[in-house]
Amino acid sequence: MKPLVSIIIPCYNAEKFVGEAITSALSQTYPNVEVIVVDDGSSDRSVEIIQSFKDRIRYEVTPNRGACAARNLGLKLSQGEYIQFLDADHVLVSTKLERQVPRLISGEADLVFCKGYIFGDGRAKRPKKSAIKSPVGIDPFIYCLNQGLSTEGPLHRRTCLEKVGGFTEGLPRAQEYDLHLRLAATNIKIHLLDEHLYEHRHHDDPARITRSQLPPDHLLQMFLNLETTLMQGEPYEMTEERIQALASQIFQLSIHAFRNGCEQTASEGFDRARKRSNQLVYTERSWYKLLAKQINPLYIERILKQGRMYRKYLLNR
Repeated sequence: MKPLVSIIIPCYNAEKFVGEAITSALSQTYPNVEVIVVDDGSSDRSVEIIQSFKDRIRYEVTPNRGACAARNLGLKLSQGEYIQFLDADHVLVSTKLERQVPRLISGEADLVFCKGYIFGDGRAKRPKKSAIKSPVGIDPFIYCLNQGLSTEGPLHRRTCLEKVGGFTEGLPRAQEYDLHLRLAATNIKIHLLDEHLYEHRHHDDPARITRSQLPPDHLLQMFLNLETTLMQGEPYEMTEERIQALASQIFQLSIHAFRNGCEQTASEGFDRARKRSNQLVYTERSWYKLLAKQINPLYIERILKQGRMYRKYLLNR
């Protein structure tokens, strides 16, 4: 028998979409699939819709703890050798698993991902425009740092997810970014299947994660926490190249955080980045990079802030 694939669907107030997501999971042409739905404390009709699928799926209803906690519970409940995550507002193309599973069986990949479509915003379904490069010949950590992978695109090897403890619970956004960077730091093999095998819904529902307002330093804070985790050692392997790339990302995010009013987090980010690497790569001008090697970049940002305020004052006179 072919390996079992577990499709894990977290749901929170997705009554308009969750039925379609479950149907797409049950409609896979791959013959050995289990579907696990974890309702994360919905207050709408989501649970009623989930229950209508009866014994075709397994479901759990829990208090609201966030999508990452729901996914991790689904992983714990699952039996599959391979794991597919699917958010309740998105859809899998029917041949997705059939096309991806052989890459994991062959051993050429621990994570195989694909391209996808966009739909649901009143326009015709179309391929996502974001450029996706091949991971061949690129360090997996560097690749994932520069090439965000979606939640629904990858098919995972279960043992790899268990090695890193699944999703980081409590993250308000960039949850899959954090997961894939931790996976990549364990030296997983990544394969891109150049096919469109999922459909990502664009919509304005209030429950959608990307609709929530977050502070400007949220991504920097995620990376600071990630850096702490990765530098602890096993199961992560942080080479000098990886450390430099991570430090450079933290430095760039610190600039953004400072310029958007989060000086304290930015200060920590600057310090952490400079501690880890003296060869930072970021997108500021040459004079900025030269100065930043000599003095604390926080001072540069404060001077630039004063200059912007003075310029604004002159323009408004």
